Amino acid sequence: MRKKTSLILIVIALVYWLAPIDFVPDIIPLLGQADDLILGAIAVINFVHGLKANRLLEDNTDY
Repeated sequence: MRKKTSLILIVIALVYWLAPIDFVPDIIPLLGQADDLILGAIAVINFVHGLKANRLLEDNTDY
């Protein structure tokens, strides 16, 4: 479930960056770029946590 959520969040972030419409227009100084930066940071942090969780599951599995 975590992998799917992480992938969906990354796709949403990419679509948002490529879309011509922003929640906060880039014309507004600092705030315009902040929404892009925050969404990207959330996607990257979620992805890294997903990788760490996946690695922990693999390391703790005895076959």
